[in-house]
Amino acid sequence: MLGPDNLTLSGEWSDTGKGKNGEDVTIKGYWSTIYRREGEDWKVCLSIFNWHITPPPAAAPSPTASPSGQ
Repeated sequence: MLGPDNLTLSGEWSDTGKGKNGEDVTIKGYWSTIYRREGEDWKVCLSIFNWHITPPPAAAPSPTASPSGQ
């Protein structure tokens, strides 16, 4: 415990952005913030976050394509 004058919050976030070729990419991560009470106010003491970009899956091969050895 950080004590009665400190508050911690954390969570997960996500969004969709655009890749180099205009394709949708998923962006997600985690965040955490620590607040400290100073008199009647709560002030941010520490705020951190991270992110990870998930690229779209590779295109599946065409079902009509034949192996190159045939």
